Amino acid sequence: MATSGSKVRKNAPKTAETETRPAEAERKQAFIVKELDPTMFVTVKNGFNGTLVYKSKRTGERFVWPEFGDEQDIELQELKAARNNAKAFFENNWFLFDDPAVIEWLGVSKLYKHTKDVDGFDKILAQDADELVKTIDARTEKDACVPRKEADCGWHD
Repeated sequence: MATSGSKVRKNAPKTAETETRPAEAERKQAFIVKELDPTMFVTVKNGFNGTLVYKSKRTGERFVWPEFGDEQDIELQELKAARNNAKAFFENNWFLFDDPAVIEWLGVSKLYKHTKDVDGFDKILAQDADELVKTIDARTEKDACVPRKEADCGWHD
């Protein structure tokens, strides 16, 4: 007589259901986002080489960073609105953050994967030419390719 449901092999190997592999535990740990208060203020640094201006669509407030590395304190919920309304500030890493928990909370980790903080930029720019080439070559081919001619790079149309 057949029963409904899934079939179970009689000779199937038994496994401990409570046993967790270390790799799985690490993967699960990586996706836990730290709970932050949306009304807290976060220090945002200018990642643009020059004056950076952001005007909030939500409040109309205007934030100005005169030079690269300058800081402004912005409410976390305002940054979330900026992520939705002005994506270029995140895609181009014009907003820099010291706290990785903020980047995770905003959901922009992929965009900041290879981004350095302000001090990291200074270290890179202080390198001699050979070290700088090695640093650039360590990045992905698409990111590191600065073609002399259009045909030098394989990722264009």
